[in-house]
Parts: sequence; structure tokens; C-alpha cells
Amino acid sequence: MCPRRLRTRELAVIVALLGVAAMAAPVTASETGVSDASSAQSADDGSNRTFNDTAIVTATRTPDGGVLLGGSTGFRDGDGTLLKLAANGSTAWTRSYDTANRSGIAALDTGPNGNVYFLQYAYEPSEDGFGGYSVWLVSATEAGEVRWREPLNRSGHYGGGGFPVGADGPALIGPSPDREAVTLQQFGTDGDLRWNRTYEIDASPQTIEAHGDGYLIAGTVGYEHPWVLETGDDGAVEANRTYESSRVERLAGVVPTDDGYLVAGAYSADHHGQNPWAAKLGRDGVARWSRVYPQADDVQVQNAFPDGDGITLVGGGDMSDPEDASSYLVGVGPNGNERFSERVDGARSTVAVPGSNRQVTLVGIQGYPGPSGTVSSSVLTMTLPENATDQEESPIEPLTSGETYYRGQDLEFVRPSAAGETVDLVVVPGEYDDFDPHVVRRVELDGDGRVIVESATLERGTYYLQTSDGSPIRSTSGWALKESDRDSATFQLETQELHRGYYPGREPKQYVDRAAGESNATLTIESERQNYDLLVSADRFRGDEVGAETLRNLFADESVSIEQFRGTTVARLPASGTENLTLTVDDVDAGLYDFTFRGADTSEGGAVAERRLVIGAETPRPVSFSLRNTTLSVPVGNETATNVTLHDVTAGVGAMSMSANRTGPPAIGLSLDLDVNATSMQAGSSWGDHRSEADAQVFDANTANGTVEIGTLSVTADNLDPESQPTNTVTVRLDWVVDENGVPYTLPGETTVTVRVENIENATGEYHERRGPTDHGVATSSGTVRAG
Repeated sequence: MCPRRLRTRELAVIVALLGVAAMAAPVTASETGVSDASSAQSADDGSNRTFNDTAIVTATRTPDGGVLLGGSTGFRDGDGTLLKLAANGSTAWTRSYDTANRSGIAALDTGPNGNVYFLQYAYEPSEDGFGGYSVWLVSATEAGEVRWREPLNRSGHYGGGGFPVGADGPALIGPSPDREAVTLQQFGTDGDLRWNRTYEIDASPQTIEAHGDGYLIAGTVGYEHPWVLETGDDGAVEANRTYESSRVERLAGVVPTDDGYLVAGAYSADHHGQNPWAAKLGRDGVARWSRVYPQADDVQVQNAFPDGDGITLVGGGDMSDPEDASSYLVGVGPNGNERFSERVDGARSTVAVPGSNRQVTLVGIQGYPGPSGTVSSSVLTMTLPENATDQEESPIEPLTSGETYYRGQDLEFVRPSAAGETVDLVVVPGEYDDFDPHVVRRVELDGDGRVIVESATLERGTYYLQTSDGSPIRSTSGWALKESDRDSATFQLETQELHRGYYPGREPKQYVDRAAGESNATLTIESERQNYDLLVSADRFRGDEVGAETLRNLFADESVSIEQFRGTTVARLPASGTENLTLTVDDVDAGLYDFTFRGADTSEGGAVAERRLVIGAETPRPVSFSLRNTTLSVPVGNETATNVTLHDVTAGVGAMSMSANRTGPPAIGLSLDLDVNATSMQAGSSWGDHRSEADAQVFDANTANGTVEIGTLSVTADNLDPESQPTNTVTVRLDWVVDENGVPYTLPGETTVTVRVENIENATGEYHERRGPTDHGVATSSGTVRAG
């Protein structure tokens, strides 16, 4: 999954999918119609199907055992589409619902009488180029013929969590028009609004299910705290709970239990990727357990469904990686045990439709739309495993009062005299915290009086365990000694941070020039923690998988063991504080490698760092570059630019990085733009009185051979000191360039550009003296663009 990109939070599918083609030309049809669609060509492979030029984003089971699929055909300028698959997987019918502009179907369900209900949207262009969406609630017969269509007057407020259909008709949940409350609407089977309820809570509803005679709704408050709302059949509140001591990146599903709820979604520890997450939340507002279920790669959980007395999570691979068309299913038991974990290749943005005998139909797109706006979808059928297999046991750390632990460690506590009883985990405010001590977990001891507290989703802070009547418990080596005062019972929980050993803009050289005789590289990882195990894995861009042999060769001069960790081959080595790791590259294939460093027992709590290394070929493969202008003139308050061109490109460019910097006055700003056909582009810059830097990278590029114009270097002359000298020099270099097969080119030397600021005496800025190793008042910016 190399290279890794910046993470982005998944939006509701109505926004995330359509945003790719937001500037597409509108369809010119003037009124809504229904037709038999022939554009959804399919390939049949048993129970697995591929639908070309079709984006399927929602699905549901039909009363006859079939599956109803919804989305759009002709993705960039197509129509909302329904496809009915029979119980044997064959296509029963296809219907297209055209509107005046590009449209699609965002959510659907079937009613007790077999009628179909769905949400259809249409893009409405505007003169300013941004446009908006119109949304309709539509009912069709079981054969897909429209019964009625009702416009909804709150464009874009629906579609994120689907909608359930009961005997009285469909219900819709969404934010209120002012987005400061939540609105639940119930429509009749004829499309008329039966009732409308507003709940005065600033929440983001993300899922809704029929529950008893009413509805079960879940989402987040403050973008991170789980929130659950239960209503009666008329929308009256029966339960409304926010779990402020729990956090989640995205809540994707909820299953009610006798004493609370099983909830599932995605958790991100300090923005280090996303992991499947589940929790048991009590009706008293306190979590019983909260756990993450890491996979080999990042997983963005998109939905969940009941599975016996547990819950199954469904997610897709790294949304920032256009090559990762994979889905994940993780089964979780009522006590948080991981029952199974399955990866299914061939679909992303996945919707799961449970069937009988543990069969599940997975529906999703195969990848992002291509340059022409085309996209294909997959329908896959699988049988869920019954029980977990080969699940890795996490190391257990016996809890001792007064000690410091790190998020991600599993803490053991034993009190045999209290077997079957509950104890509370209490957080204590620190010096600068503005809250009272409160219970964050209520855990039950097993038959031996033992409990494991997973700490990955806890915040850093001071904690202690107490009895159900509020008496603090002091423990040593995992054993409860006695009830005591609070100060004697507390322990500290910290976040282990892994640092890459350099400041932004001061990155060490990423390219190892074996053609010039270089045979090793040093990667530095810093941590405040002493005596822990470090796990190192690597991905290779457009090359063979980095397996045990490659890792063993890379770490030939280090004391490591090679093993499997969550399905990934890793090198394990002892670490303490700062580690300068020597990588030997003599017996390693040339290529672009992304290394991931993890704390062995703390990665779930955020102990993750990444480094990139480009290992050159032993035989020279020279490439050169030039700037159209090596002397630039820029007036005060303006910007100028010059083109950058690559020469001697023999096998295209698959990925590359270049950078530029200047030191001293005048304090001109720099930026780089790589303008090539690529699926992902990154750029960053920093500016200060004493130093400016800029860098840019592209990945999954597709260029010609020979001479290739790749982008521009821009120079700005803002906020300058009028007493500065008018001339400075900018140094420009290629950091690394790999060809279409992932093999690096041999790099040329750097070049310089002379920049003269015109009329600098008219500048209105001022000069700041240096106060330390970094500039005073440095401004930075960065960004990632993923092409469609």
C-alpha cells in the first residue's frame, strides 16, 4: 500500500462519491423519466458479479431473498439506477431514473408489502461553479416502476445513514436546517409527511434502524463522542445518551442489548490511521469496554450489522490509496472478543447485506473513477466464519499503583475475593484540566476475579480503580492489595510518541546512491519511553512485497527477529529512547520503500511513525533536470514562476519528489507544483525570515519518455524588510525519481536560481532576529490532492 498519503475522514457517500465529478456537464433531459437501462454491463463469475460503468453505493435484501442495488450508471453524467438481483444471483431487472441533471440513488429499503423506497439526488449546477443537490423521496413497485416521488426541501441533509421502512412508511434522520439540532421525519406509504420531531442536541446522526415500535439512532456529538437516541413510534424520546468519556472517529452501527448497546465504527489514535473499533456502552452512560481491532492496513469502517449476540464491522481499505480495492469484515463478540477477521479483495466503500446461513453479500465500487469518470462495481458473496482463528494474543501488563503505562497496553487487575463484581475506572483531573473525577469504564471481574483493561482508547491522564461503593483500590503486580486513599491507588497513562528525529523542512536525505558506492542508510526514531520493542515493516512502490528475506537483509547489522504481526511481516528489535538504525542496502532490490515503525504494545494508542527511503540501482540510470529561467525578477508584493523540465527519462516517471530552499534575506517565499498525470500529489512549504523551503511529490504518475515538463517553481515577495538586500539564491534539487516500474533513476546535482526583488525599498515588512534553532514566526502549509 505504498506510498502512504495523508488521511482524510470519509464523508457521507452522497458527498464523497459525487464530489469527484462535481464539475461534470449536466444532462440536458428536461423531466424525470424511467427506462430499462442497458449500460450496466455485467460479468458473471458464479455468485460474484461485476457491473461496468456503474457506481453501486447502497443495497438491501428483498423479501424473496434477492438483493436490490442502488447507485448510478454513467457516473460522471448518468442517472440514478436500481438493479434487482434474484436469489440465485442473476439480474431480475434494471431501472434507470433520469432527471434534468446528473443523479444517483443514495439510500434504499423495501417495505413490508414489497414496495421499494429510495432517496434520489440530482446535481444542480450554478453560475458560480459550485452548484448543489436536490433530493427526492421515491417509492416504486417491487418491479421498480415509480409509484410516487416527493421532493425534500433540505438538500444534502439525507443519505449518510440510510433509512428504515416500517409498516407506516419510511423514516429519515438528519440535522435540522440550522444544523444545531437533529430532525426525525416519518412519511406514510403514500409519501405524505406523518410527523416531524426535532431533538435539541448538536449531534451528527450517522445510522438509523427500526427498533421495536420506534427507532434506534446513533452518531456522534462534538464529532467524536458516541451518541444514541431511542424513540417510540411517534418519535417521543425514550433514551438520549451521550458518552463523553468515549471517543470514536466515525460511528457506523449500533446493536441494542439488554443492558446497553454494542456500537461499532473506526478509531484513530492521534490521527495515526484508522482501526476498526467496537464498544459496549451501558444505559447508565458508562462504557463497559472499548477496543480496537487492528488489521494489516488502515481500515475505514463504513457499516455494521448484528451477528448473533455480537456485531460484525464492515470497512474498506485506505481511501487515500487508489490501488487498495479491499474490504474487511471483523466479527466482535458481546464481551469484545474478536471472533474473526476477513479481508476480501475487489471492492471498496463497501455495503454488507446479511443473508441466511451466515452468508453476506458485499457490494462496492472497484476503485476511484478514472479520468473519463468511469467506475465499476462488484457484488461478492461470502460466508462468515463461525469463530476466531489464529488471533494474536496481546501482551498483558500487570497493573501496579504509582507506575506509568502507555496507551495501547493491556492492563491486568486481579481481585479473587470480588469475582463477578464490578469495579470502576476513574480519571482524575490534572493541573490544567477542568473536570471532576468521573468514571470512564465500569468493568466486570470474571470468575477468577480477573479483568483486562484495554487502554488504547483511553485519554492520557491519571487513573485509579475503585469498588462499586467508591473505595479506591491499590494494586501491586496486578493484584489488588487493599482499599486505600486515592493518591496511593492512582497510576499514570501516557501516550508513547515516536518521532522521526528531524524537524519539518530538515529531513535527512531519502536517496541512497548505490551507483556512487553508498551501501547503507541511517533511520532515526526517537521516543521518551525506555526499554520497549519496536516493530518495523516496509511497503514497496510498484515492486515485490517486502517479505522476511528483504527485511533480514535490510537489518543485517541490527539485532532483530523476523515475525508476523497482524498479517504483516515485521522486524522486531529492542529499543530504548533514541534509536539510530543502520539499514544495509547491498542485497536489496532498488526501489522506493516506505517504512512504518510501531511500538509493539502501543501502536493502537498512537505509537506509529513513517519514513521513506529510495534505494538506487547499482548501475547508473542518469536523469537530469533544468529550469527555463535561472534568473528571476519579482516586484514587491507579486509572484513569478519558472518551468521545471526532466531530461533523459527512459521509462517514464512513476513517482518523484523535488524540493527547493533559500536562506537569509530577502525573505522570499517558495512553492513547487508538479503538474503531471498522477493519482496523488502532495506539496508543502514553510516560510520565515531566515529560511524558506518547499517540496512536492507525485505518486502513481504516467508520463512520456525523453524530455518531460513536470511543473513549476514559484517565488513570492510579500512581507519583506525594506532594508534587506534585493538579491538571493534559491537551491533546487531532485530528491528522488522512480520510473513506471518503481526503479529509481540516478540523481543529478542541485541547481540554483538567482532571484532579484524589484523596488524592495517599498516593502512594508520587518526583520525578526533569530531566537533559537528555528525561525521566529515561521509559516507552514501543506496539502494532498488525489486525482479522479
